[in-house]
Amino acid sequence: MENTENEKLKIRFKFSSGEEFEAEGPREFIEQQRTFFLSLTGRKPQVIHNAPPTPRPRPTYPLNPPANTFAPAPTTQAQTPPPAVPPQPAAPLATLWERLFKQEDGVLVFRRKSRLLTAPTAALVLLAAAKILRKEDEFSALHLSKALHKSGYAEGRLDRLLLSEMRAGSLTSVGSKRGRAYKLSGEGFARAAVLAEKIAQDL
Repeated sequence: MENTENEKLKIRFKFSSGEEFEAEGPREFIEQQRTFFLSLTGRKPQVIHNAPPTPRPRPTYPLNPPANTFAPAPTTQAQTPPPAVPPQPAAPLATLWERLFKQEDGVLVFRRKSRLLTAPTAALVLLAAAKILRKEDEFSALHLSKALHKSGYAEGRLDRLLLSEMRAGSLTSVGSKRGRAYKLSGEGFARAAVLAEKIAQDL
């Protein structure tokens, strides 16, 4: 049977409340992103059982039958299967983001500028990284602007730069002027997670 462990999959679903999730990549990555997305929306993830059933051990018989054909047949004993090797735990969700980001003078920045990102999508991935690595649901406009500039994605005023993503529902803003901060929606986080996986594969 062909090994599908590294097979890339794509999943997308949408709740009646309008929240939408989409992810693409290996099965473990998609399951990690799905679980995190459901936790963000306050829903309890369902456990998906993908492991095939354990086959029952087959009995073994002696190669040569007993000389006395009227003697009772030997008791068949199933061979004890070797102890199962425990599955290796999935890599923590933070591992992917740690490959892509670093701290520079207290600012979260990309380790390397990616050709796959524009300035608006780079902002989405930065917001997702802040949520994963720094446990920050909101990212101030000042820090986001610095992070984009240090990462090589500075392209004008931040509010104008993110206008298209805000209209698309990927993120929202709170506060105003110097006190403004940005926050990802569930759909925005799902998009950022897919982009992060593509960037990691392109390194």
